[in-house]
Amino acid sequence: MSNMIWRKYLWLIICTILAALINAATWGVLYYYLPRTTGWIALQYNIYMGISLTGEWYRSFYIAGSGTICLLINTIIAGVVWPKTKLLSYCLMVSNILIQIILLVAAGLIVYNNMI
Repeated sequence: MSNMIWRKYLWLIICTILAALINAATWGVLYYYLPRTTGWIALQYNIYMGISLTGEWYRSFYIAGSGTICLLINTIIAGVVWPKTKLLSYCLMVSNILIQIILLVAAGLIVYNNMI
C-alpha cells in the first residue's frame, strides 16, 4: 500500500525536491557571496535610472524568504488538489520551479551588482 502512495505522488516529490534545492542555492548565494557591510547595498538596479533601491545587506534575504513561502504554499495547495485535478497540481509545481529559478537569478544579480 505505501508503495502505491509513493508512486502516486512521485511527480510532486521530484518537483518539490528540485524547487527546494534551487531555493537552498538562493539562500547559499546570498549568504556566502553578499558582502556584509555596515553601509547600504544596492538591492535593485534599473537600466534606465541606475540603482533604484538601497538598503541593509540582510534585506536581500527577503528574496530567498519569499521563495520559501511560495514553495510551501504551492506545495501544500498542489498536494491538496492532486486527487481532484492533476493538471492544476502539475501547473503549480512547474511554476514553483520557475519561481525559484527567477529568484535565484535575481539573487545572483544582486550579488553581482554589489561586488563590482
